Amino acid sequence: MKLKPIYVLGDKAFITLTKGLFTEIDKCDLPKVGGYNWCATKSSKTFYAVRRTSNNKKSIWMHREIVGANKCNDVDHKNNNGLYNVRSNLRECTHRQNTYNQQKSKNKSSTYKGVYFKKSAKKFVVMIAIDTKRTHIGYFNDEVAAAIAYNKAALLHFGEFAYLNDISQS
Repeated sequence: MKLKPIYVLGDKAFITLTKGLFTEIDKCDLPKVGGYNWCATKSSKTFYAVRRTSNNKKSIWMHREIVGANKCNDVDHKNNNGLYNVRSNLRECTHRQNTYNQQKSKNKSSTYKGVYFKKSAKKFVVMIAIDTKRTHIGYFNDEVAAAIAYNKAALLHFGEFAYLNDISQS
């Protein structure tokens, strides 16, 4: 099977995937991952680069291969883009830490993570899950103020793994 094209630009490399997509890696990782055909696969909300072993029994995820992750740990994409596999965007972590960096679920009554509108109270409510336990942060008249409260609580409890609401457009 012929390898898919790889493009190098400065210290970055771009590996062509299936579905018309590509992944970006650091050029120094080409010897580790450049000799394989990688596919784009969607998992949850984002695409990832994955390949099958030669006996076709196991999936190898590019981000795990680059980091050399322990099989007991996850690898987190800091910016939530599963195709941006440069080392500065990847970090080995526990599964719980990886969940802290998840984006907002779809179909919610607010545009912000951790915030929903409670009709009976006519207020925005902030909740955060700490060690799998949902914790009430408070009620707010303003959706942006609620998002800020969530961000503060997320930073306090999750530190560098906190997924923060983008309130710059508000």
